[in-house]
Amino acid sequence: MKGKTIAGLDIGTSSIKAVIADVVGDNDSLNMKVIGVGEASSGGVRKGNIVNIDNTVKSILEAVQKAENMACRKVSSYYVTVSGQNITGLSHTGSIAIKGGEVTQNDIAKVMDDAKAVKLNEDSIVVHVIPQDFSIDEQDGIKNPLGMSGVRLSSKVYIMTANAFAVKNVFTCMSKCGLNTNSLIISSYASAHAVVTPEEKELGCCLIDIGGGTTDISVFCNGSIAHSAVLPFGGDYITNDIAKNLVMPISEAENIKCRYGSLQGSHGERIEIPSIGGREYRLVDKNDLTNIIVSRIEELFNYIVSQFAKFNLRKGLSAGIILTGGTSLIPNLVPAAKNYFNMPVRIGSNMNASGLDLVNSPQYAASVGAIRYGFQKTSDDLIIQDNGTRGIIKRVKGIFSKYF
Repeated sequence: MKGKTIAGLDIGTSSIKAVIADVVGDNDSLNMKVIGVGEASSGGVRKGNIVNIDNTVKSILEAVQKAENMACRKVSSYYVTVSGQNITGLSHTGSIAIKGGEVTQNDIAKVMDDAKAVKLNEDSIVVHVIPQDFSIDEQDGIKNPLGMSGVRLSSKVYIMTANAFAVKNVFTCMSKCGLNTNSLIISSYASAHAVVTPEEKELGCCLIDIGGGTTDISVFCNGSIAHSAVLPFGGDYITNDIAKNLVMPISEAENIKCRYGSLQGSHGERIEIPSIGGREYRLVDKNDLTNIIVSRIEELFNYIVSQFAKFNLRKGLSAGIILTGGTSLIPNLVPAAKNYFNMPVRIGSNMNASGLDLVNSPQYAASVGAIRYGFQKTSDDLIIQDNGTRGIIKRVKGIFSKYF
């Protein structure tokens, strides 16, 4: 049984979260005891992207210091999430001739290299190369081709990329904090490590991570990711709408949303809300607040349905939908989603995480998932090393150890 202390850092639009945990187990079964948690408001992040280095550094240091103080230990290296509208994903296939007629580890490495040889935009950088399946002489659905016989080996992978300059900004912030970056993880992919079970991935499911600035969609089938998308709105979009329509400061609108927000109407209930410019508090019908939230959530659901239709994904979602992210905590969101999508829906809670109940909240899915990712060293584990705006991508030794 392996045991180590691992830390995850989630750089989000609304807040930055640091989590430190002692992890023991192996790649198939692990237990995580969270010993430190820290959170700070994001003063320099918009829609998942860093827009102010100094403010982001300040927030990272605050979150890390809180986590380390709680854990009573220093941690110098973190697995860090990266998000934003610049995240893209695509499937790609590679193929090679099998020398000697039997698949070797060298053949597997070569076909994976061929599969990830895809032309990208000049400002894009590969973060993950995730195996989907292999085929030999057109016999597909093979998870482990090692030792099998044939003439030609093919591999289908899912490639996730990010903007190179956005990645550089993350490294710059971590460097200014005096912290090392073990590896970058796409935020939605990290969340999946924390809240989606292997059975759900095999049967087919959709993870909807509703953050502050963006909503990330990850669709899984046959045990691997099949589709991803980043929508340009999240919980802050709802907050801004509340502030605009009910005429109140944005900070107060967030408080009102968290305190009274729901997707279920009320019967004549009135709530007291603040005004702007020093004006007196006033009473409004709670249904006015509910209608704003319902309208924005329906808009989000409509966009997700259009993704399902565009990429023919709906029929493969036997395990339904998993909701995570801070906005997933809005009361009555699960029954509303069940009715809208007509499939099973649940809130994603962090698997096998103990020690502090706080981290079982879906708000911590990405930071906890980053820790699980770092421990398991999954087959898509690519370390992006800081070397100018483009970066260098290196495969970690034993990259396929989980599978073979």
